Amino acid sequence: MCPNRDLFSTYGSVEGEVVCMTNGSPSKVIGIDIVQIKMHNMIIRTLSDVRHVFSLKKNPISLGILDSKGCRINIESSDIKVSHKALVLMKGKKIENLYALEGSMMTDETLRPGFEKIEHYIRGNQT
Repeated sequence: MCPNRDLFSTYGSVEGEVVCMTNGSPSKVIGIDIVQIKMHNMIIRTLSDVRHVFSLKKNPISLGILDSKGCRINIESSDIKVSHKALVLMKGKKIENLYALEGSMMTDETLRPGFEKIEHYIRGNQT
């Protein structure tokens, strides 16, 4: 999920969809489409079916959704790796109680600042 419309590569508006946050409160989805992230190894990864939820303050990535797509999640100490078969797709570091993705957001061929500022977080539960 993402609160910033500018981070979507393409965009499709939706009406009537709601997602439930971890605290149980509903949030309205106003669009669904694609977000691109330049990863720690400079590879560009595409996240599809990303929900545009204006009321969010951060950009959570659901580990439950990645798991349902066949990804393996490995957490050791304060590091997290998301892989598919032998390929590491995403890496992150634990900051307080969330894992911050190592990478940069992309929009219109322009990169956003590094992982410590993008506020794109990997969540352990579906949001």
